[in-house]
Amino acid sequence: MNDKKSVVAILLAGGMTDEFKAGDGPKHKALLPVGGQPIANYVIQALEESSVEKIFVIQDEGANLQEALTNSPKCLFFCKDKDNNTYSLSMRFGLEKVAEYYGYPQINQKLIMTVPCDIPLVTRDNFNTLIEKAKTKDADFTLAIIAENLVKKRFPHIHVRSFYLDDYKDRYTVQMIGFTNGELLLYDPDQAAGKARISFRGVDDERVIKVKETVDTVRDHRHHDFRLPRFTDKFAIRWLIRKEFILYILKFLFNLISNRLTLAKAIEYFTGVLQVNTGFIVSEEVEISADIDRPEDFLMVLGIPWDKA
Repeated sequence: MNDKKSVVAILLAGGMTDEFKAGDGPKHKALLPVGGQPIANYVIQALEESSVEKIFVIQDEGANLQEALTNSPKCLFFCKDKDNNTYSLSMRFGLEKVAEYYGYPQINQKLIMTVPCDIPLVTRDNFNTLIEKAKTKDADFTLAIIAENLVKKRFPHIHVRSFYLDDYKDRYTVQMIGFTNGELLLYDPDQAAGKARISFRGVDDERVIKVKETVDTVRDHRHHDFRLPRFTDKFAIRWLIRKEFILYILKFLFNLISNRLTLAKAIEYFTGVLQVNTGFIVSEEVEISADIDRPEDFLMVLGIPWDKA
C-alpha cells in the first residue's frame, strides 16, 4: 500500500509547436495560448491546489518556462537536453531529478505522478481523486484507465486507442498519467557524465529499453484505432519471444483478440513480462483524457479553433 507516501508530480512540459504553424507565436508547446494564458498554466494551477507536494517541471533547453508560467512555490524547473526528447526519456529524466532532489531514504516515501502539460481542463479534484486511488495500490508502477464511453460522451469527436475488458464489459483507454513508487528507484550520483544516474531495482537495462518503447508507442498512437500488426511490432513481441515469455504472449494475445482480457490478466501479463509490479486504477476523470496535440484538438476539446483560443 502507498497510503502513507506523499505525492510529487513530474510535469512533462517539453515539445514544440511545429504542428500548429504558430508563426510569430510561442515555439514551445507548454506556452500555447488558451484563454489568454499558456496551456501549461492550467495544469500547474490544478497541481498547485491539489495535495501534490512538489511539481518538477521538465522543459526543453532554452525554453525558460519559469519566466512565463505561474510562479508557484511548489514548482522546480529543470532543462533536459535533446537526447531526452521522447515521452519516456523525459519521464526518466524527471524521475532522476526527483531522486536527486530527495535522496535516499526520503525517495522511498514518495509516490511520483507523471503528468502531461497539455490537458487544460484538468482540475484539482481530478488529481486528488487519482492520487487517492493510486495510494490504495501496492504497485511499483500504476496506470490510470478510463472507459471509452465516458470520453466519447464528453468529447464525441476524440479518437482514442482502446481495449475491451471482460470484467467491466466495456472498452477502456489508457490515460497519460502514471504513478511510480519511489522505492523502485536507485540513484547513482557518481555515474559518469552522459550516463543515466537512475536505474530501477530488479529490472535490467534491456527490459527498461523495451518498457520505454512501449510507453512511447502508447503515447504516439493513443488517438489511433487498434491494429494487431502495430501492436505486435511496437510492443516488443519479437523480443519477448527471444526471452522465452511465449506463454505470457500467447495468453495475452488470445485474451485480447477474443475479448476475454480482464484487468487481473493484464496485471499478470505486465508484471510477469516486465518484472515490475504493475497496477491499474479505473478513472472517471475525463478531463485528463482531453489533451491538445493537434490544431483540431482545440475545437474537439475546447469548442473553439486553436487560433482563436
